[in-house]
Amino acid sequence: MKKIFLGLISFILPVMVFGMTCDVNKDNQNGNNRNLTCDAEKSTATTFKTSTDIQVLKNDVCTVTCSEEVVFSIDPIKKVLAGTSFSYPLYVSGERRCKAVYNYTAYEAKIKSLVGGNRATLVNYYDQKQACDNFSKEGETGFNKYSHNGNVSLRLERSTDTKTINYVFDEISRDEPVVEIEEVDYESCGLSTTTYTCKGSDKTISGWTEISRVFGKYTMPNTYLEKYTGNIKETYDSSTCNAKDRYFVDFNEKTKPLSNDSTDKGYSLILTATELGNNLKGKKEWNLNVNCWYQVKNLIFPQGGYSEDEGYENYGNMAFQYRIIDLNDPFPNREPGANWSKDDVQKIILSTKDNLTALERFVITLNRSSIKAVRDYNSNITYYDTFNLDEMERSAFIRDYKNVVCRGSQLTCRNQ
Repeated sequence: MKKIFLGLISFILPVMVFGMTCDVNKDNQNGNNRNLTCDAEKSTATTFKTSTDIQVLKNDVCTVTCSEEVVFSIDPIKKVLAGTSFSYPLYVSGERRCKAVYNYTAYEAKIKSLVGGNRATLVNYYDQKQACDNFSKEGETGFNKYSHNGNVSLRLERSTDTKTINYVFDEISRDEPVVEIEEVDYESCGLSTTTYTCKGSDKTISGWTEISRVFGKYTMPNTYLEKYTGNIKETYDSSTCNAKDRYFVDFNEKTKPLSNDSTDKGYSLILTATELGNNLKGKKEWNLNVNCWYQVKNLIFPQGGYSEDEGYENYGNMAFQYRIIDLNDPFPNREPGANWSKDDVQKIILSTKDNLTALERFVITLNRSSIKAVRDYNSNITYYDTFNLDEMERSAFIRDYKNVVCRGSQLTCRNQ
């Protein structure tokens, strides 16, 4: 028996998770319906595989059976700051093996007996042979391309409600299918489809084996951040940046769990996945339910006392830090911090500089009454070196004391 190799393949399954080490929790369940609980630190993996080969094609010429093995992997508990983002994918590393066995002696005898006879019967029989030969070629039939089309969604708990996110499948990499054709020394008709006569050959296909592998993830649809405002949009336009497959935690989300609560794991993430795998010949049999959590610490808008958020007593209900910067060189001798988008922030700040330069300067009018107003403000409301901002993040002093500070001429300020 002679074997012809039509491709090359690595016989190591793709890495299930970017950067994953061997330190992975391996689930040992065997059923078709499984429940997983994520770990605090490690990734967790579970493997589904067919118990027997599934028959996917049978005709007068051949029988094709397939098996499948898929590793699903989930991340550990997520830890984020309010106002930042996280992703929670379901990684997929799958392999499908299909094998064809030909009844080649019966086929060759039949095809030779039909040559010169009823052409319709001959063509029909030859077409069955073509269905066997081309089964492993992508594009020949709807079944052949190895892909994943499960139904996956994530139910995400928040302090005020829950949000459900429907996942999409993102194919990260795909190996070229490997087909190993098996031939035997047997006189073949080698039918010519132009003359419908036998060309003749001393070799006949007795079978083949095909291996297909794919690596990807079920994940959140991409989100888009609006420049300048940071507003989140579901569709892209010229005013947005692609934030990819991530969920953005609200700036006002409450801290959970509190540092002194050892029993609370955080906000729940429940991932539901059904009809997983390629599900040979329409068999929708693999289902997975994942229980996990994401933990939030709010350092921007503490929620009010230790019963709600542990940063409140230190920061009040706002914890911003303000710094005066040079618009010509906003980040001297350093990279922008994590609270800036490294791709666009410098360009945005520099373009903002031109808009600010075009504005009229603030004018400060000082006289006895305005000086007294400043002193009263500092002694009764806040210190002069502390930013006191309104709900729109604008200076409350500039808003309320227009007779002291305004844009425009001194005359305008005096008249307000």
